[in-house]
Order: sequence, then structure tokens, then C-alpha cells
Amino acid sequence: MNKYLYTVLLTILVCVTGKAEDWFESGLFRYEILSHVGSGGTVKITGFSRNTNSDDIETLDIPAEVPTYSFKIVEIGDNAFSYSRNLKKVTMANSITKIGSNAFGGCYELETISFSSSIREIGNFAFVGCSSLISLTVPNSVKTIGKSAFQNCNSLEQISLPKDLEIISESLFRGCSNLIDFVLPSSITEIDDYAFSGCNALQVVDLPEGLLYIRNFSFSDCIGIKSVSIPKSIKGIGMNPFKGCSSMEFLQLNDNSYYHLYDGALYETNILKLISCPVIKTKLEIQPLTEIFSYSCFDGCVNLEEITIPKTIREICSDAFYGCTSLKTIKCEIEDVYSCNPGFSNYDATLFVPKGLIDIYSTVEPWKNFKNIKEFSSSSLDETFVNSESGIYIFERQIYFESKESVQIRNLSGLLLYNGPSTNIPKLDLGIYLLTCSNRTLKILVQ
Repeated sequence: MNKYLYTVLLTILVCVTGKAEDWFESGLFRYEILSHVGSGGTVKITGFSRNTNSDDIETLDIPAEVPTYSFKIVEIGDNAFSYSRNLKKVTMANSITKIGSNAFGGCYELETISFSSSIREIGNFAFVGCSSLISLTVPNSVKTIGKSAFQNCNSLEQISLPKDLEIISESLFRGCSNLIDFVLPSSITEIDDYAFSGCNALQVVDLPEGLLYIRNFSFSDCIGIKSVSIPKSIKGIGMNPFKGCSSMEFLQLNDNSYYHLYDGALYETNILKLISCPVIKTKLEIQPLTEIFSYSCFDGCVNLEEITIPKTIREICSDAFYGCTSLKTIKCEIEDVYSCNPGFSNYDATLFVPKGLIDIYSTVEPWKNFKNIKEFSSSSLDETFVNSESGIYIFERQIYFESKESVQIRNLSGLLLYNGPSTNIPKLDLGIYLLTCSNRTLKILVQ
């Protein structure tokens, strides 16, 4: 069909039906018309034509225009080339601005991709399961990459990301077990749920200053990660982002007003909530006055043998202790006993409860499931108030507040030793100090 005749037919269809036919085939591909400009316009490729056997295609060159027509190719549609099982190489003309969802999903033999330099959007699952990709350069023109776009590309070792990318989307590199060489652009503000989950080859993660949010389980089960440095800019951390990181030796948290570390564990400061516990711990010292064990905060801590649940805990979220198979001793100081679903894996562990409460614990889930419940007579928390109204505790040379105040601490000579939030006071040497908060000055003894 020549160009003139095709234009005439389109005109007739518009006159008769009010709508032009929105798709056609030419050569290898099937197209959907996106817009009309004179005798041409723009189209997206929606797949191979009916006369093309996708199993015969190993090299795919996507042109800028439809041959013999004046239609510019600007998009690759959803599912367009998914499961092209022998496809090895893709080259895109620079007219392409978008790759749709699952466009190349399941192309297990795909080894090489040359992106359009004009591409702005890569859709959800666009290259999911492309298990032969080893190295990839995503052009700087790309502004958004959809969720799971490179999930289970388990041969991918190196990727270069666009310099202006802002979000590492949900499950973007989940299951990329060989990914080791990448740099997060300084433009990144958010790492979404499970973004790097199962990236076993990662060892060191450099998070850029300017990053605001680390979402749920974003680095979970990255068994090779040895260290992570969390920037000062962080404002939000989701549920246990480092769950199952069994090789992590230390977590570094730069000066931050929203989160802090205590005995190597990550806490939210405002409501004193435990977010993540290091997997290597066999015994964890819980920060006194902790209020919440968050969802899955101990998940995968297979080495944890002993834990004390302080009486200030008012909420134990679901699966907080899931996978803690080595727990032998649990000391629960909670006096106002409530039902919860911590996900305990070992009910053969010994549960110690406050004296006089064994009968109550024996009737409430999940505590009643423990085979060996014993009583203890005193709390592990030294509840020595500086005075009865201040709500200040001293425990093992460290000061804790029931409120989140700004404080100054000086020695008796007046030398300022600390000035900042009450949640981050360092351990003090033995001695007498002057503590100022809320326009009050108190003399405190650390002994």
C-alpha cells in the first residue's frame, strides 16, 4: 500500500466512523498510532507482526520511522517483545522516548542493549528476568525507572544509572545476585521497598548525602554487605531495611536528629522505636525506655540467643522475632500483659516474666505457648530518678529522658561537655555533673 492510498483510507475511516484505525502492521512490527500530523504522526511498537516468528529474531534494530510511512516511532509498548527467547541484542533509534511495562521481560538470552539517547521513561518490569545481561548503561536522559525493571537480572554485574534519577523504585534490582559495581547518583532522594533485596554480591553501600528515605526491606538479604553509612539527610527509614544482612560488621549513622544507634542497633529517636538489629548479635542490650519493637526488627537474627524486653515496650509489631531460631532465653519485663504476634520460632526457649504474673502470661498469646515459663524478682533497669518530677533515668553511666528535650551537660567547673537532644547523650565518666533542660539545672551523680 503506498503512502497516498493509506492516507485516503484513513480519511475515509474517520469520515465514516469518526475514528481512524489505531493500529497497522509493516515489516517486522505491529504499530499503534499515537498521533496524526498530516500524512504521518507518531506510533509505538506493540509487538512483532503476524508474519514474524519471534523465535527467529536474535538482533533487533528499532528504527526511528516506520519504513515507507511518515510515522515516527517514539515508544515501545507494554509486553512488546516479552519472552522473545532467542533475542540477544537490541539497538534503539534516538527517537524512542519510552519503554513500556514488561517490554523485554523474560528475554533470557538478551545480552546487549543500546538505549535511545532520548529515552525518558523505562516502565515497570521492562527487563525483568533478562538473566544474560552483564553490563548496562542507562542514559542520562532517563528520569524514571519503574518498579522491578531489572528484577532477577541475576548475571548483571555493572550498571551506570542516570545522573538526575531521583528514585530507586520498588524491587528495581531485587534478585540481581551478582550486582557489585554501581554508584548511586547524588540526585537520589528515595530507595523504595526491596530495591536491592537479594543483591548478594554487594559489600559496601555508599548512600549519597541528600537521600531522604530508605523504605521497607530495601537491602534485605544482601548477605555480602559488610558496612553501610547512612547520611545525615535521612528523614525516614522503613521496616528493617537490612534484614538478613548476615555479613554486616557495622552500621554507621552520621549525625541525625531522626535516628540513632545503640549497641549497634538502629532506633527511631522520636518515639524510641527499634528498627533493625545486627544479624551477628548473640545478645543485644536494648536501649532503656524503648517503646516499640517494629515489624521484623529482629527478623533473620539467627545468632540471637538472649533478649530482654523492657517493661516500657508498649507495642511488639508482627514478626518482630521471625527467624530467631537460636533464642534460648527471653526476659520479658512487661507488667501490663497484652497479646501480640512476634513470630517466635522457638517455644522451647525459657521465658522469664515478672514475679506474680506467671499465671497471666500462661493465658495470653503468644506467651502461653512457651513450654518453660519462670519468674524473676527484679527489673534489669536501674530506675533511679534524678528527681521524681524530671523523668530522668541514669543507667550504666548514660542518661535517659522520658521526654525529648534539648539539654546541656557541664562539669562542676562549668565546662560544656554536651549540647544537643536528650536522646543522644553519650556515656559519661563517673562523677558529678550539672544538667540543664527546660530552664532547669539539676545536679546529677553518675556512679
